[in-house]
Amino acid sequence: MELLEFGVGNIFWTSLAFIIVWVMLGKFAWKPILKSIKERETSIEEALSSSAKAKEEVENLKKQIDEMKQEARKEREQILAEAKKISDKMVDEAKEKAIAEGERILQSARDSIESEKNAMIQQVKHDAVEITIQIAEKVLLKELDNRKEQEELIQKMLSEVSLN
Repeated sequence: MELLEFGVGNIFWTSLAFIIVWVMLGKFAWKPILKSIKERETSIEEALSSSAKAKEEVENLKKQIDEMKQEARKEREQILAEAKKISDKMVDEAKEKAIAEGERILQSARDSIESEKNAMIQQVKHDAVEITIQIAEKVLLKELDNRKEQEELIQKMLSEVSLN
């Protein structure tokens, strides 16, 4: 039971053992433990710092992506507007060409009708001259003395001759 008793020898040897353990731990264990804790703390701080930087970069990339999306939308809208203008222009040009072609065809038809009309008028005039010459020949051949008889004969011949 001596170990459990309070004695100066026990206190001395216990204190001496404690101090030796304390010095040994301080010299061999505490420094590496504190150094590893410090290294761990530094690596955690670096990881947090790099995480914050990565987060900032992600945010910047998101902003850049959003800006690129908006720019792409604007470009798409511009391209669509330009395509619409071009298609409208092409449609208008096609309409103008169709109208011009229609006018040309109409004018050609009018010219054709006019030339046919003129040809018909010339033919009618020619036929009228032929009829007049035939009537005059018949009148001269008959040599009628009476004017009334000549007029009756002309009227009769006119009714007999039909205009073709």
